[in-house]
Amino acid sequence: MKLSAEQYELIEAYLNGKLAPADRADLEAERQADPELDREIRVQEELRAGFRAISLENRLQEARQRYAVRTPGSARSEARILPLPSQQTGRVAWGWNDLRTWAAAASVVVIVGVSVWLFRNQSETQFGETAYASNYQPDATDFVARSLPANLKPADRAALTKGVQAYHRGQYGAAIGSLKNVADANGSLAIAQYYLGISYLTTPDVDKSIRYLQAAQRNAPSDIRRKADWYLALAYLKKNDRPRTEASLRVVADDPQSLYRERAGKLLEQLFR
Repeated sequence: MKLSAEQYELIEAYLNGKLAPADRADLEAERQADPELDREIRVQEELRAGFRAISLENRLQEARQRYAVRTPGSARSEARILPLPSQQTGRVAWGWNDLRTWAAAASVVVIVGVSVWLFRNQSETQFGETAYASNYQPDATDFVARSLPANLKPADRAALTKGVQAYHRGQYGAAIGSLKNVADANGSLAIAQYYLGISYLTTPDVDKSIRYLQAAQRNAPSDIRRKADWYLALAYLKKNDRPRTEASLRVVADDPQSLYRERAGKLLEQLFR
């Protein structure tokens, strides 16, 4: 995608957190609607992450040089090699300055190492959450309109209908409250499991979303199962489980009848190219 200088300046301000709230909202809406723009912004984010990692590595190298043990009075200040254990005594003559120098160097290595780990962990988590937010959309399909099992109790039928209606209104907490007992009491009722799984997906409790979507995969007819495949991939993405995200996305991308096949393929390219 060819961007103008003005667009690059806008993206830079966005990544630096310097855009006005209204401008930021406009750019994020445009980003969600334009996959190419979203990809360009992701590239800029990854470049920045790489530069930060390089900066941390450079700091580590400077720390190693700063705390290197040097020979006092040497004109070239060359690093000296610490003595090996004496063949006669088997002991090293450690001085206080030696211990203090090595302790300082070890502290710097630990601090920088922890900083790199925290940075990478935070970056990967934020990346998973960002990719999830960019691809999640509620399912507008009303599967309850189809015939339900004849042996389903009237109370369960009413609770299921109420829960699905709450989901479609965006009232996910109410949907969970209505659907959970129905799904747990009817272990093979895929419709309840599916809507409960995608309701939990909107909450921090992603593990329950995964649990019920997996149950829907096992029990559902093909149309519901294909939707469960997609939302399960998003659940793994939200959890930042990269191996299961990739495996689930490939299931969707390789299914010629999946409505989400193209989106899964693009997401695979973005995340795992």
